[in-house]
Amino acid sequence: MTNKEIRAKVAEQVKPYKGRLFGYVLVFGILAGLISWVLNLIPIVGNFLGTVMVAICTLGLTFSIIKVYEGKGDGESPVSFFGNGFNNVIRYIKCGLWICLKLIIPIIVYVAGYVMLQIALKDVLEDVMARLYINPNGGAAIFEGLTVENPALLIAGVALIIVGFIWMFIKSLNYANSTYEIVSAEGEEVEAKELVERSFNHMQGNKMQWFKMLVYYLLFGICLGILCVIPILGWILAFIFGIILFYSQILSQWELHKDFSANGGASFGSSSEVNPSSNNGEDFIK
Repeated sequence: MTNKEIRAKVAEQVKPYKGRLFGYVLVFGILAGLISWVLNLIPIVGNFLGTVMVAICTLGLTFSIIKVYEGKGDGESPVSFFGNGFNNVIRYIKCGLWICLKLIIPIIVYVAGYVMLQIALKDVLEDVMARLYINPNGGAAIFEGLTVENPALLIAGVALIIVGFIWMFIKSLNYANSTYEIVSAEGEEVEAKELVERSFNHMQGNKMQWFKMLVYYLLFGICLGILCVIPILGWILAFIFGIILFYSQILSQWELHKDFSANGGASFGSSSEVNPSSNNGEDFIK
């Protein structure tokens, strides 16, 4: 199926559940925001804990949205994402660690570039901080006369950061489907490594389609950001359409996942890494 057909299918199938899904995302946004705010009040580790909690709730919300969409959400409440998130968080973390391992080389390249950049700009940053301390309102004059002692190191650092980021992004598309593999495998005794490998196999030959779907929703997100320029009314409209955009993107990616799984990806079924006895979540979506 094309992305346009995927979005049309989602728009049609989601009609009976629009109000319910809107409420789910609204409640999630309020509760996740409050939890994050409270945890951020904790010194040192608060920011980290808040981020982790929001990630867990987002994972659970993905489960809740898909269950409702697939007609499996009779037992779901607006706060079911707490249970769904905590029930699957260990598998989610393990998948994340496996993905990091798969991306280790581009990550090393990116980190090396970042370290080189910090070394190259160390003296410059110290000069800027000293000037700001002396004259906080100096404006652009603060940067006058600043020079980098080792421009070659600076250029190399920037180049490595760019190369590492692009390489990491392209390679990460192989595992972009992993969250939906976790959803499909709910109730199955499947190791995280196998779920990551399923994602890799399903994404072969399909990465560009997934990327185009991401760009589609990214452009809509940018439009919502522009809408926020309008006071009050723009904020309200951006908030409402932002909720719709959120669950629409999840469901569109879920449909892509189902389509990729049904077609098996370019190499699925031929890899010995994938368990042939697995139903890839077919029980979930029946």
